[in-house]
Amino acid sequence: MFKKLGKRQKNVDFEDELEYLSQLDEYDEIDFENVEIKKYQPKKKSDIDYSDILNQVKEFKNRKIHKKLDLTTLNKIEDNQLIQVIFDNLTEKNASDFENEFEIIKSFNIHRQVIYSIWVFSTEIENGGLLQFYENSSGKFYKLAQESLRIVKANESHNVLRKANNYVKSFNYKFAKIRRRVENSFEFTELNKLDDEYFKISEKEDLEKLQIEFIRENIEHFVD
Repeated sequence: MFKKLGKRQKNVDFEDELEYLSQLDEYDEIDFENVEIKKYQPKKKSDIDYSDILNQVKEFKNRKIHKKLDLTTLNKIEDNQLIQVIFDNLTEKNASDFENEFEIIKSFNIHRQVIYSIWVFSTEIENGGLLQFYENSSGKFYKLAQESLRIVKANESHNVLRKANNYVKSFNYKFAKIRRRVENSFEFTELNKLDDEYFKISEKEDLEKLQIEFIRENIEHFVD
């Protein structure tokens, strides 16, 4: 649940604040434990169990990272943890060299490329929309993510990304230049409509379930 990282929104409630702080901590931008969270506590009584949220943050931070995965380990991992475990494993292979992230991922077999690129795509669009996906270094994955969505049979999501890719390419801009253009430009507003389309179809197309099924059917390709 803490894979998404983005800019803090104003006037957020305490639960959203915890989410934001935990994400920053995951990326080593702050020390979550030393932040004075109590000052964000709502004055009125709430049904939210904040201690449970904090426990989830701690559990996530202390999760086991598998630098190597064997078939026995993979078969024992529960479905709700499977994608995270594989993504962590693939991230370890990047050796923190995110400047060459795309090239490193492209050196993996197609099955690993599929899971990694979908993670990158879904994280960015769910956090900041398609514009953020293209604006960040994740934009390098635009073709691979589109193909990956097709491979796992996420047909609706694939269709949205296909239309978004075609729309952005119609400007004849190199993706590397988009970040510089969008800061003072409204040229890409069509992407907002595609964002809305994506979130509508995501309610009926379970992208996580499709990935888990893909992994289970091709489990041997994720073994080190």
